[in-house]
Amino acid sequence: MPSQSPFGEKKATIGPQDRTIGSTRIWALPNPSGLNAHWTAASMAEEYARLRAAAQPPPGP
Repeated sequence: MPSQSPFGEKKATIGPQDRTIGSTRIWALPNPSGLNAHWTAASMAEEYARLRAAAQPPPGP
């Protein structure tokens, strides 16, 4: 979990955020910095995959 978001909110979590910038949704992702050693390459890939899936348009008819 991030210690602080760019907006100064200390309760930010990884994943979709309630806050928006205008009409744009925000999604927090883990930082690949070595300081975040508890995030493995696999767990970071899972989070990036979640974002990719959420950004896809719904299937059409």
